[in-house]
Amino acid sequence: MARYEYQPLHSENGDIRIVSLLPGLFDSAVRISIRTAQFPRSIGSQAPEISTKALDEIQSSLGAGYQVYKTLNGRLIYHSKQDDDIERTTWHYPHLEASEPVNSPRDHNCCNASFEALSYAWTQDDNKLMVEVIPDSDANPVPTDLPVSQSLVEILRYLRLPDGARDLWIDAICINQDDLIEKGSQVARMHSLYQCAKRVVVWLGPASSDSAMALEHLSYLGQQVEVTCDSRLLPSPSCEETNWWRHDCSINFTIQAYESMAHLLRRPWFQRLWIVQEIQLANSKSIVQCGDRSASWYDVRKALIALRYNNTIPLYGLMDQLKAIRHLTADIQSWGVAGLIQAARSCKCSDEKDRVYAMMGLLPRSIASLITPDYTITATEVYIKGFLSIVEVTKRLTLIGSLRKHKEGSKSMPSWVPILSEGEDDSVRAGWPQASSGTATDAAHIVPGQLQVTGVIHSTIESISNVLGNDCREVSRSFIADSLQRNPNPIEDEVSDMVTSILSLGRLSNRWSGYPTLQVARTLLYEYNEVPGYSFDQWLSRTYQLLATKVLFRTHEGAFGCGPSDARPDDRVCVLLGYEYPVVLRPSPGGRYQVVGRCYVHGLMERQALLGPVPKPWRLIARESHWDHDDPQPQALYVNDQTGEETLCDARLEDLPEDWEEVAKEDDLRMPFAQHYRNKKTKQVINSDPRLSIEALRLRGAPLERIVLV
Repeated sequence: MARYEYQPLHSENGDIRIVSLLPGLFDSAVRISIRTAQFPRSIGSQAPEISTKALDEIQSSLGAGYQVYKTLNGRLIYHSKQDDDIERTTWHYPHLEASEPVNSPRDHNCCNASFEALSYAWTQDDNKLMVEVIPDSDANPVPTDLPVSQSLVEILRYLRLPDGARDLWIDAICINQDDLIEKGSQVARMHSLYQCAKRVVVWLGPASSDSAMALEHLSYLGQQVEVTCDSRLLPSPSCEETNWWRHDCSINFTIQAYESMAHLLRRPWFQRLWIVQEIQLANSKSIVQCGDRSASWYDVRKALIALRYNNTIPLYGLMDQLKAIRHLTADIQSWGVAGLIQAARSCKCSDEKDRVYAMMGLLPRSIASLITPDYTITATEVYIKGFLSIVEVTKRLTLIGSLRKHKEGSKSMPSWVPILSEGEDDSVRAGWPQASSGTATDAAHIVPGQLQVTGVIHSTIESISNVLGNDCREVSRSFIADSLQRNPNPIEDEVSDMVTSILSLGRLSNRWSGYPTLQVARTLLYEYNEVPGYSFDQWLSRTYQLLATKVLFRTHEGAFGCGPSDARPDDRVCVLLGYEYPVVLRPSPGGRYQVVGRCYVHGLMERQALLGPVPKPWRLIARESHWDHDDPQPQALYVNDQTGEETLCDARLEDLPEDWEEVAKEDDLRMPFAQHYRNKKTKQVINSDPRLSIEALRLRGAPLERIVLV
């Protein structure tokens, strides 16, 4: 039989291909037809989304005791605590005399699409089987053969109906994988296809001895809870288990049930990159299927979140798996650009270009619109174009130095380009860095491979400790002794306190409630594993984990910090506009610099390099304002230690210039707590403080320099 030949798609018409999976018994030959259909290039309006402003207005209309939230699938849910101390929820607006607000789940079919979209784990096997393609029209009535991977043929057998055709969009068949131009064009539209499909069908693989048990228990648990967009767990309005939403409530499943869930989560689908976009954009009708058994993905998703937040789960390994797939269950579009890119790095893919392309549907549209999938260029070119697009829109350098360091001597990629494909991120992670918060970068890609930025070259590294590793106490003690020997002027207690603050990475009680004081942290880090009357086991464990691959350093100017393990003497410590961390830069020929990585420097984490120290009695603190079990989002507050007054205003800054005003603006960038300002004359809106512009900072005396990164 002749091979099937793909006919060109007319991208200007919005052409896509649809597979009709023809009916048949499980063991009979798989037969399909392939037709071309027009799919709108612009997908039109989705179900009405409730904005933060609208949600606030609804909340203000409710009586005392009621709270309104938006669930992960876009519905409004009303929560109340009654006189009997039982917490209840309802889908119905509590005030019957008023009109009910728009309450639309995310199952709106914006294009009236008739097809289902398949989400599955690609395999690299070369064992191809032939699928018979039945002509879709009488113009060419001769059947042809299409080579398809053995694993996909197996999927089609399970999905096939016995008595009717089933329309599917399957990337391996609907895209001509040998035509790189078509592949790029169709990949750019994949987010729309999964968003507008009748539903997404997740294929986890054939059934195992306990897969049905896992799906059954996950489905039941998911029906008992609801999850809000800000990560709150609530009881479902129709729940039978009224307390399973509580993090301290024991969920009475057997150990075998928990083990079955752990087995299910080890399946390859949960590790793949492309499925992140596919399932995040899926509507609430989507299903997850394993063999012949299926369950609502929305119920499974809620169950996985509820398990991750529960403190009573008896299977420790399951908790690690739940954390590892958080990017599938959480609303990761709220994580911002950096969070999305980090999520992509933890997944597996066969083409490194897809580290960018597979996340386009989740990136803010203002950024994604600047990226055109192109499989004819190298992964390095894709990373550069993707990074520059992010910088252009956000005016931030958030990803510089925040991912895996470049290999020594590597000439294939500039040091300022984030590497998205090499293992886990081992860069410094501090408790809410603010080294240049409120500023915008003026980064310019001046010539290929060079990025010009503006910042302050603060100091030069003089000495470096050994890698902290598993011997953090001994290494830090030795470093303190060496620092005192090199310069006997500092007082030992002062140096110890500085190093303690650095080792804590800013996670202390003077800024965060619930963390140890400086004195307790010093005892924990240098002397004992515990302090009588205190319980900071998790804090200490997390601190050692964050420090494992880092080194301590001291600069010629007397600053102390913590940075990447390949930092060297004579490297520079710099603060770049538009980047929240200080960075370690290495001098390169021609007055240029290589990016070594980001760092934590005592005395530089609160904009001191730009504005000087925070004047006493004021102190910067972090107030958690976004409720998330795993990632509490802080808001900057300045507290007066004498009067107790709290304010958002930095005492180092004067009032806004007369021509500027602060405005509330919701955009698609999801930059946590980025304030917006509007020029009253030009109406221009910016996401940086006009008092911290390059011109304003220079007038204040900030020693800004043009820095060229290579």
